[in-house]
Parts: sequence; C-alpha cells; structure tokens
Amino acid sequence: MLSKEEIEKAKERVSNLGKSIQANCKEKSNMATSIETFLQYTQELEQENKDLKKGQTSLMSSRKKWKDRYYNLKAKNKEDIEEWESVLDCAKFEINKLEQENNKQSKIIDEMAEYLAIIRDCPNEDKGANLDCENRCSNDDSLYAECWKQYFEKKVDEK
Repeated sequence: MLSKEEIEKAKERVSNLGKSIQANCKEKSNMATSIETFLQYTQELEQENKDLKKGQTSLMSSRKKWKDRYYNLKAKNKEDIEEWESVLDCAKFEINKLEQENNKQSKIIDEMAEYLAIIRDCPNEDKGANLDCENRCSNDDSLYAECWKQYFEKKVDEK
C-alpha cells in the first residue's frame, strides 16, 4: 500500500494536473474565441473586398464608357474641323476669284477713264456738278481720268 506521503504527492500531482488541464482548457477556449473573432474579421474583410471589386468593376465600366465617348467626340471634332476647313478653302477660293474679278473690273474702269480723258471733255462742265475735280479737268490727263471716274461713280450711286 501507499504511504500517506505518496498519496499526498499523488493528490498534489492530480490537483496540479487538474489545474494544468483547466488552464489548458481555458487557454484553448481563449484560442477558440480568438479564432472565431479572427474568422469573423476575415469574413468582414472578404465582404469589403467583394464590395470594392464591384465598385472597381463599375468604375472600370464607367471609365470605358467615358473613354469611348471621348474618342468618339474627338473623331467627330476631327471630322467637323476637316469639313470646316473644306468650307473655308472653298470660301477662300471664291473670295480670291471675286477679288480677281474686282481687280479686273477696276483695271477696265481705269482704262476706260484714261481713254475718255483723251477726249478732253470734262463730264462736269455741262452738268454744273462739282465732283471735287481739282482745277476742273485741266490739261493733265490724269485729272481728266479722275473726273471721268468720279462722274461714273456718281452715276452708279444715283441708281
């Protein structure tokens, strides 16, 4: 049989073992609680990640739409600019053509005035009109030409 001392030691070991088991159980319980908390936190993070991915997908889709709109508008603007440049080129051509016609008509009028100046008749003498001719068409051919120009300009203005 066991002595009292051995029984006491055995009781003490059992008691220590019980305390150790209790501490171990408490520690495992704390670990289980920590693991549950960690799992819950992980699930929350996964949900946030899913939400962020949805937002990212939405942003990417929206970005693609705006990018497509930008490039479509840019292409349309380029077409519009080319169209307006074409219209502008046509307008420049027409303006140039009209300027050439105007210059030609101006030269014709100058030639006619010079020809009429040779006649040496002042167009203002019988009309009594004052066309600001200096010296009333003196013997200078250029003054006669100027008088005739003014005479016909006044005729055009009257009509």
